[in-house]
Amino acid sequence: YKRQLPSVALLGIAMLGHNATSRLREALEDSEKARQELETSATALRVTQDSLETANEQLRTELDERDRAEQALQVSLAETARGQRLLLALSKAAQAMHGARTAEEIYDSLGSGLQKLGRGAMVLRSGDDSRRLEIVYLTYDAETLAMLETGLGFPLLGYCVDVQPGGRIQQMIANGAILTTENTGDYVNEVLPPSLQPMVDPLLEQLRARRTIFAPLVAGDEIHGLFAVGGSDLSSIEEQAISTFANQAAVALSNVRHLQETQSWAAELEGRVEERTAALAASEARYRRLFDSSRDAVSYTHLRAHETVRWIAYAVFCLKRGGGGGGGGGGGG
Repeated sequence: YKRQLPSVALLGIAMLGHNATSRLREALEDSEKARQELETSATALRVTQDSLETANEQLRTELDERDRAEQALQVSLAETARGQRLLLALSKAAQAMHGARTAEEIYDSLGSGLQKLGRGAMVLRSGDDSRRLEIVYLTYDAETLAMLETGLGFPLLGYCVDVQPGGRIQQMIANGAILTTENTGDYVNEVLPPSLQPMVDPLLEQLRARRTIFAPLVAGDEIHGLFAVGGSDLSSIEEQAISTFANQAAVALSNVRHLQETQSWAAELEGRVEERTAALAASEARYRRLFDSSRDAVSYTHLRAHETVRWIAYAVFCLKRGGGGGGGGGGGG
């Protein structure tokens, strides 16, 4: 019995060890399963996190796009409102222009309409030969105008510039369509002496007028001048309104020119009629005096007058038929 006891003990120990090993193996398996489940959960969590980050990024993108859309809408609404105010102001100016009777009145209406744009603008009138342009209106305030005139060294109102043949300005006027440019200095330098050209870019920068709309005042083959509107944020609505306004101003100037020509012709014709009437009145008075002083020659003069009328009528008849008439004999003395 005593010999068998260690064996039983060893067997018991072995069984205990086996059970412990089984439990340990089960524990390890459970731990491995838990680890795998944890890894699976971590992977799922990472996937979820990535999905959330993607969703957040998409949400941020959508929010940014919405913000940009809202900003664009606000800008568009502001431009639309500005365009409506602009069209209303220019429409009133156009009505005033069509009621004008002189070119000066039209240029004043044109300038006052541009004044309501709230931008720097100038109106230039073309000379009779279209080779010179005279500044006749400026919308700048007194302080800005003084700054410009101090920098350039001469008063701007009434200043005349020569249009270079084949130059940018001459080509723009010849085309008769508005032109929007980001290089305003190139056009300004074309009409200024070389000594002033270095000042142009700094002045344009102060005026925020590097971007400018040039609008020729052309109706048919009649050139009346042009006006220029400067601003860094000029919109397409303003371009369209300015183009329409320029066309209306050019038509109004042409109408005034034709009206003045008609009035001048009518005045000249009236003067000629008055001169002719006075001459006829003087002739009638002269013949009346002759008649009163020689009543004895009435019958003879009457006969000679009828004879003269007959030969004149015959000569006119021959001229109308294209041939020469026979000569008529004179009466007795």
